[in-house]
Amino acid sequence: MSGQSSAQLDRLKQYFSYDKEQERRGIFETVRLPVETGSVDGETVDEMLGEFELFRGVMVEGDDTFRYIPSSSQKSSLEAAFESHPDSTMADYFSVDTNPLDMDSGATEKHLTLGEDEAKTALQKAHPPATRSPSGTDLQKAHPFPFSATSRGITLPHQAASRSFEDSGPTRRLQLSEETGEQSPFSTAHAKKYTYDPDEAPLPLVPMRELLKNKQAGELFLMGLAGKGGVGCVYRVIQRSLSRMVAIKHVNPASSAESPNKILLHEGIITGYLSHSNIIPLHTLREDEDGLPVLVMKYVEGVSWAELLKDDKHPFWERTKMGVEDPLIRHIEILIAICKAVEYAHSKGILHRDIKPGNVMIGEYGEVYLLDWGIAKPIEGVVPRPLYERLDRIFADIRGFFGTPVYMAPEMFDDYGFVDERTDVYLLGGVLHEIMTGQPPHYATSIEGVFHSVIQEALFTYEASVPSELASLCQRALHPKKEHRPQSAEAFRIALVDYLKHLSSIQLSDTAMKRLAELQSAQQFELSTEELDLTPGAVGEVHRTFMECRYGFLQALREWPENPNARAGLAKALEYMFLYEIDSRNYKAARGLFMEMEVPEPRFEVLLNQLKFDLSQEREERIHYKKIKHENDLSIGGRQHVQLMMGMAVLAALFIVMRFVWGPPQDLASGYRRAITFAGVATGGLLLAIIIGRDYLLVNDINRRFTFFAVLCCTSVTVNRLIRAILVQPIESIYFYDLMILGCLTATAGVTIRGWLSSLSVVLFLGALFGGLFPQQVYAIMAISFAICWLLAGLFLQRENATSSLSSF
Repeated sequence: MSGQSSAQLDRLKQYFSYDKEQERRGIFETVRLPVETGSVDGETVDEMLGEFELFRGVMVEGDDTFRYIPSSSQKSSLEAAFESHPDSTMADYFSVDTNPLDMDSGATEKHLTLGEDEAKTALQKAHPPATRSPSGTDLQKAHPFPFSATSRGITLPHQAASRSFEDSGPTRRLQLSEETGEQSPFSTAHAKKYTYDPDEAPLPLVPMRELLKNKQAGELFLMGLAGKGGVGCVYRVIQRSLSRMVAIKHVNPASSAESPNKILLHEGIITGYLSHSNIIPLHTLREDEDGLPVLVMKYVEGVSWAELLKDDKHPFWERTKMGVEDPLIRHIEILIAICKAVEYAHSKGILHRDIKPGNVMIGEYGEVYLLDWGIAKPIEGVVPRPLYERLDRIFADIRGFFGTPVYMAPEMFDDYGFVDERTDVYLLGGVLHEIMTGQPPHYATSIEGVFHSVIQEALFTYEASVPSELASLCQRALHPKKEHRPQSAEAFRIALVDYLKHLSSIQLSDTAMKRLAELQSAQQFELSTEELDLTPGAVGEVHRTFMECRYGFLQALREWPENPNARAGLAKALEYMFLYEIDSRNYKAARGLFMEMEVPEPRFEVLLNQLKFDLSQEREERIHYKKIKHENDLSIGGRQHVQLMMGMAVLAALFIVMRFVWGPPQDLASGYRRAITFAGVATGGLLLAIIIGRDYLLVNDINRRFTFFAVLCCTSVTVNRLIRAILVQPIESIYFYDLMILGCLTATAGVTIRGWLSSLSVVLFLGALFGGLFPQQVYAIMAISFAICWLLAGLFLQRENATSSLSSF
């Protein structure tokens, strides 16, 4: 390589730069070569290819710089071309083919094509080596357009910067005459550079006057009017070349809108810019004979959502095949589809600004389309700059408010720049509001009322029949302040999807809420009567209602753990049942409910502790009462007492028989002995019986007292007789005083032990009376009185045992 070329290459290297961000996006690094370095001769290019084999293609940037990005596959072709003519420039090998592509994004593609052999021939004809300057041809004059070289020739793909349409006019080609090698008269290679204006691009013509008059024009055949709007009319048209039905939207001659042609053009450009399954595709944007825009779109057979929203029994629902019976779920699913369209539009930098059921169409197969993008607003900095400027120029002369007043957000009455994605969220909330209530959010009988409703900052409230989750979403979406709304259409859509996921849980909790109301009303009735109905039937009904209620809430929480209604309902059910168990004095059940509460009220713990204390006191009282009852229960050991009393009665009868058998005593001494002996035998027999039956006769306090009373009676009689014998009292007085002493003892026992013992005292006192009246028969009277008393005591004991046995059941 010559010294000049080497110096030139060193000079070029100082301008080399590498774009790492592009490399991360899959684009190879670039080399920037400033034009002022002069022409690039073959040896320099060859050297550059040797050092930068990975580079591919060449791109023009601005007026003074081009990027050189060859690949290793291009190296051989370029080396071969420049080897033959080392003093040539790259421009000597190029023809120009510049084709505009995506006008909305500002993208263009340029092709410089010339085969290798053709390039050599053209070079020899156009620039003979003898006439060329050693420094080569001026790059600016030679138009060094981007290129890439392959074995088939030299070509260039070029993506222009979005902010410039330079050199991107209609197809232009540098044509060389086959005979002279000179540029043809049609060549534009040396034309002045210009900026491409998409507004000046010619639109295909649709002869609307002819079509409307004759029903056909060219390949179009008019089928009829599909519908009218405030801006345009939509016609059903057959496009015969493709044998398909299309929809043509044209300016409504009777439109009262300001500049309807601009609104329709604006809608066409935006609809063409957007491509989504929930946005009707725009086939092409054309113009009529008067230069008015004509939108050729996909034809959809369907019904307005506004019409379907008013009638859940509309016949069209059967045709949609949506497969959902619940009207609310149907409308929520439609709104979710609209949210997807709005999400996509926001991602492309477009705000709809007129979302409402009237701008939604439902297709016969359940397709959902968001229509009428005529007042949509592009977001500066998000949409491509050329598209933003074009749309801004269209709306430059249109002033006023944009939107449907009964749905509008407060900020839509402010300046144009104050709306953002959250404005569309407000409109989505308004549609949900209409689904829930049947009316738009700002429904009023006058336009003044509508505007007042829009600008006031009062929050919406909803009836209890509206699902709380949807009511909460509506309140947030329709909040006057944008920062309190869901911050994106995606967030709004996710909330709707979550509601559908939670729907089963919500339905379970709603059913449980009805049972909770029954439980609450039952508790309030109990409290109002100040007396609990603790009959088995009433208690069972309360517990059954509570179990159904709790089960419903638990199932709802199992399906959606964050279900606020189910969580609150379960807490209420536990509280109601806790208070019921407290009133029922059921500590164990109340404590279980208390432990189940997530955050029990402090007063519940106080109530629980008080109940525990009261029940403890009652338990002690019951124990004491049972002990007293046990100590005073003659039924314990009652059978043994009856046997004892009957035995004593038999013994008394035996004494009578013996008296008649033995006859009266012969003297006073024998009378004393017989009296003392009989008393001693009776007392001894009683004591023996007590010893034998002590486990029964002495088992409790009443039995001990009763037994001691019997012993006291026998002992008193024996002692009385001993004293009377010592005092040498008449025998008759002994028996008389026996009856008096026993009468007094039984009367006292009737007060202290059992009341029925008083009846025995009556028998004994009567015996004493008759003994006093008939002294000679006093012994018989005494024996009979004793026998009657023992018999009566046995009968009373037997009856008491029977009564105690019945009361124990």
